[in-house]
Amino acid sequence: MTQAIPDVQPAEFRFEGLNVRTLMIDGEPWFVAADVCEVLALRNSRDALGRLDEDEKGVATTDTLGGRQNLSTINESGLYSLILTSRKPEAKRFKRWVTSEVLPEIRKTGSFNAQAVPWIQNLSPQARIAIEDLNSQVVALTHETERLQDACHSLAQNLSDGLTPVAFARMLNGVNINQVQPTLVKRRLLIKTDHGYRSAGAYRDKYFTERKLKTEEGRACEKVLLTKRGAKRLFQMYLKNELVMKADWDGEHTHMLFDQPAQEAVA
Repeated sequence: MTQAIPDVQPAEFRFEGLNVRTLMIDGEPWFVAADVCEVLALRNSRDALGRLDEDEKGVATTDTLGGRQNLSTINESGLYSLILTSRKPEAKRFKRWVTSEVLPEIRKTGSFNAQAVPWIQNLSPQARIAIEDLNSQVVALTHETERLQDACHSLAQNLSDGLTPVAFARMLNGVNINQVQPTLVKRRLLIKTDHGYRSAGAYRDKYFTERKLKTEEGRACEKVLLTKRGAKRLFQMYLKNELVMKADWDGEHTHMLFDQPAQEAVA
C-alpha cells in the first residue's frame, strides 16, 4: 500500500523554468510526483507511479491557497527510477543537478537554496562542523553514484533470478566475497543458521528467496538467492561502499555483465 505521509509544507526550486516541490519527511527528501513527471515529459503520471515499488511512493497532505490537498510523492529511489524511464534529453541534466546540488543542499539546510533551518542555527559550533563534514561526504558520494546510476539500472534490467549474494558479488570489482554474507547478517538482511543462511523475515520474497539443498556428503544446506530487487539493493550497497572490499581493490566500481544462467551461479 502507498505510504501515508504526515502534513508538511513543500519547498520549491526551479529546473530550467519548471517548478519542482520537495518535502522533508523523517529527515529524507521526497518530491511531488506530478512536478517530476512534468520535468521528465512523462505524460501519464499514474502509469509512471504504478511502475514504482510501494516503498518508493507516498501521499502527503499540505495546505494550499485552494485548501488542503493530497499530493502524490516519491522518495529518492523513486526519483531515480522515474529519471531512468524518461527519454527526454534533459533527464540526464536533471539527474546530475538533483544529485550534485539539490539533494546535498536539502540534507544540509532542510530546503534547497534557503538559509539554514532554525534547529541547525541553534546547534553548537562543533555540531555544525560535524554536519558540514557529513554534507561534504554526501556531495562526494552523489557525484560518484551519479556516474554509476545508469550502470545500476542496466545491471538490474539484465539480471536473472537465482543468483546467490556471493555469486553476484564475484562480478563486482574488488568485493571481498568472504565477507558478503556476514555483512548482510550485520545489516540484519540475512540470518546465520547452523546450515547456512536464511533471509530475515522482512526481506523474504522481497530481496531474497530460499532454497534447501544437500551437499555431496548428504548434509542439509540452506542457501539464499537474490531476487532482481535484491540484486539491485546489493549493487546499491556496493556503490555506497557498504560492502567489505579487498585490500588491493583499485577503487573502481565496475562489474561484469550478468548474462550467465542463474542455475550456474547457485552452486
